[in-house]
Amino acid sequence: MSIKKIVLSIIFALPLFLHGQIANEGLILRGWSEKLQLYYFDNNITKFNIVTILKNCEYYKAFPNGTIYCLVKSSDLYKEQTIPEFGIKLILIKQPERIHKWHSHIDVNPAKHEIYYTGYDQPKDTGKINLYKLKYKTGQETKLSSDHNFHFAGYPALSPDNKKIAFYCAIKRQFLTQVAYYDLETKETRVIVPPSLPISRHGPDMGTSPVWNQDSSEIFFTANYPQKNISGPNNEKVYKVNIENKKMQSIGFGFGPLPYNNEVTGTIATEDKQSGGIWRISPLPKKLLYSKAVYGRISPSGKYIAYHYDNGFYVSQINSHQRILLKKFVGLHDCAWISIKPNSAILNQKKWSLTEPQAVSIATKYFKRKYDKSFSPPVDFRDNIYTIYFKSSVVRNPENKINSNHFSGYVKLDAASGKILEVKYYK
Repeated sequence: MSIKKIVLSIIFALPLFLHGQIANEGLILRGWSEKLQLYYFDNNITKFNIVTILKNCEYYKAFPNGTIYCLVKSSDLYKEQTIPEFGIKLILIKQPERIHKWHSHIDVNPAKHEIYYTGYDQPKDTGKINLYKLKYKTGQETKLSSDHNFHFAGYPALSPDNKKIAFYCAIKRQFLTQVAYYDLETKETRVIVPPSLPISRHGPDMGTSPVWNQDSSEIFFTANYPQKNISGPNNEKVYKVNIENKKMQSIGFGFGPLPYNNEVTGTIATEDKQSGGIWRISPLPKKLLYSKAVYGRISPSGKYIAYHYDNGFYVSQINSHQRILLKKFVGLHDCAWISIKPNSAILNQKKWSLTEPQAVSIATKYFKRKYDKSFSPPVDFRDNIYTIYFKSSVVRNPENKINSNHFSGYVKLDAASGKILEVKYYK
């Protein structure tokens, strides 16, 4: 083969090589700002970038195939959009007025063009709450749990056979949590577990929504049932219940559960509640997937994991000790992995964002005293800008005299370029 042909073959193969540098799975994250953002990574999870794909989204459901259903405040009943750089499809649906703002979550049946959510019987009401179905292409709403009027209901989860919807509910005003399901064929609502004390972690982003097993015969959930000499959050356990005979079984101390492919995972601690981790809890026997982590989300391929650890939100390859910090822990954020088809011609022209430790290292140079390696200053990360805050403290020199040249303040820098945007000092 001639040198010219070799050079040409390398040039034509280059885009494929570059494409391979970007992982074909990305992480959808929605924080308190209601921005729906996509984190995408290199294959080895050592670099990342962030793209905002929707500015206002309070409720969403992401499927592994890259389709995301979003409820938005819009005059259009239904609209489709695509994100060509990643092969992502957005289904934008007009948000129902009656949706229960604080404890709702949506699930979707794409084949029937239906969304399931919990909402007030009268829009913007504060009274009874029930399970609803929305035909999102026509805007038709139907109350499903008409034989119950709950004081609380939320976090619906459609079963794998698309025949039942599990959800949390509270029949009495004491807000004792129970688990129920609605049968879409018989149109009956069944409450299947005894009342539980309130749990400290609630919401789909906190791993406490009910989750079905693969054959739709069991529901996994978190509950707080009083036990002798144990009270409060330390009493929270993951349970499973058979929907036919209502037989319950304790899986272990902890919280969860979360769906993962054809299995169910959860954050489980040992009996002494000290050494925890993310476990596969269905099918039994339990198997430790990732130690010393909580709120885990495993990618569709099972290759990557996103989780909270030591007040930070991290991503790494499964069972790898190498991880990157996406952001410091500021409340909880719900997230979901999706498959993406990265357009290498566009994405490889962008610079990878700095990791948080890199940003802190750059910012520290602008202050009189470098902090100990064990100390991590507060960091805010939004709109691809790091803000690193340095607290004031009394610093003494070797003669035990107070060093008055020590300042506090903050540094803002661009995460993509590392360029300092602003430095602010306080005496």
